[in-house]
This record gives sequence, structure tokens and C-alpha cells, in this order.
Amino acid sequence: MTQNQFVEYPTCLALILADNIHVCPSTQKRTILGTFTAVFAREFPTPLNVAVYCCLTGSVGKIRVEIKFVRVNPDECDDELVSEAHGDVDFPDPLAMIEMNMFFRQLPLAHPGEYRFQVCVKDEVLLERRLVVIPVREETENESED
Repeated sequence: MTQNQFVEYPTCLALILADNIHVCPSTQKRTILGTFTAVFAREFPTPLNVAVYCCLTGSVGKIRVEIKFVRVNPDECDDELVSEAHGDVDFPDPLAMIEMNMFFRQLPLAHPGEYRFQVCVKDEVLLERRLVVIPVREETENESED
């Protein structure tokens, strides 16, 4: 593949949900802290803070990448868009590995159930990661004595 050939959709090699992502100032290496695939909530709606790491390769030129957060609605054909963020990435060559960090603050989790983070280019989903929101009930005084 030459520099002049354009690959429309990159390959998404990784999509990780975490509490935080630290980038070393001197090496630019990333440390992903506190990965998870589920959260527990006592009440709804409840806010979620999440760091999203993604790694892309296999394209050339500038491409707009979107990270979408959707609620999976089993009763509907379409998922409900909760939030999204985007950024332009520039692939110098198809072998380049582009790492992206995005931080979402106070995402509203309105209901328990399945949500997904999706990496998209031109509305095409490259990779998605499931996040399960699990309701927990508080123990009552009588339950804790048993």
C-alpha cells in the first residue's frame, strides 16, 4: 500500500474502559488504571465518570473518529444515544498506531441494563465495548441482622 492510497476505515485494535489513564510526560506511554465492564448503582439516574482508551491503525490521512455512548434498548431496533465525543486523527502511514484517550464526566445512567461504547468512523461502528449497569438494593436493618 502506498501513501497515496486511502484506507477509508481504520482497524480498531483496542477499546478499554477505565477509571483513569495516565500518560507519562517523557515517554508518552499510557498506564490504564482500574478497568471495568460493569458498574453497580443504588439509584437511578446515576452519574458515571469513565476514561476510554482506543488504539487505531491501518489508515492514511486525517479521519474524524467518534466515541459514542449508547443505551441498548431491547424493545427498539435503534439504540439510544446518551453522549458522544469526537476528534480528528492524522495517520501518517498505514502502519502507524494512533492511541486516543477520551474522558467522559457525569454520563447519565438513567436505567439499569446494557450500554455500549462504540468507536465509529463515518457512522460505521469499528468496535464496541459493552458496559452492564447493575442495580443493587440497600440492605434494610432487618436483613443485616439475619
